[in-house]
Amino acid sequence: MLGPDHASLAAAELLEPVVEAESLATDLATRVELGQTFETLVSPVIAGLYRTAYPIAPADAAADPAEARFRSICAGRVTDGVALYQAAKAAQATHQALSAEPALDANARPAALEAISTFIEWVESTWELSRAASRRPGTPPGSTTRPPWPPAA
Repeated sequence: MLGPDHASLAAAELLEPVVEAESLATDLATRVELGQTFETLVSPVIAGLYRTAYPIAPADAAADPAEARFRSICAGRVTDGVALYQAAKAAQATHQALSAEPALDANARPAALEAISTFIEWVESTWELSRAASRRPGTPPGSTTRPPWPPAA
């Protein structure tokens, strides 16, 4: 039992990926963390295109002071990783390799496709969306260790 949830393990399935996985929240910190992770997988030019297509919005009048401060730092500087993940999964559901946004030229598409694929795998292995991952939850794509946060620029 995991909190209020029950989980069954297959005979050879490891316990650690199940109990160490995090639940995917849609709070601002998660949006930023996922966006930062995605941006480590692409060039600065491609990251800029995704930041524009999936922006972290500035604070609105209803935001509390802490959220307003955090948004003032993140807005326009990082991709909204939750929005990107949702768009990428929606594209996959319609048998599209990439979402329509951002518009990518032929040279950028292969790198973006590889990054999106790796990003989806990482999100699903880390955030309780897939228990079939072979690497430890929280491990960044292509690595065997946890990332230093924030990621190097």
